[in-house]
Amino acid sequence: MTAKLIHLVRMHENAIDTNVDESARLSFLSLQEALVLRLLAAGVSTREIADHLPINEPAVKEHIKSLLLKAKAKNRT
Repeated sequence: MTAKLIHLVRMHENAIDTNVDESARLSFLSLQEALVLRLLAAGVSTREIADHLPINEPAVKEHIKSLLLKAKAKNRT
């Protein structure tokens, strides 16, 4: 996983751990994005993420695209 995605994981965790206004946290990452991000950080494949979460593989790929845009990363490697 790229350093930018790792940074995004840390930023999201810090927002949860501090007294950041809930609406600010929600605008940063959606719940599904946060779940996908945590699984990506654990090294789980796209197919495995889809199997683990109640979403299909194309939806997982869309969440990954969104995460990459937010992290300003070109790919997840």
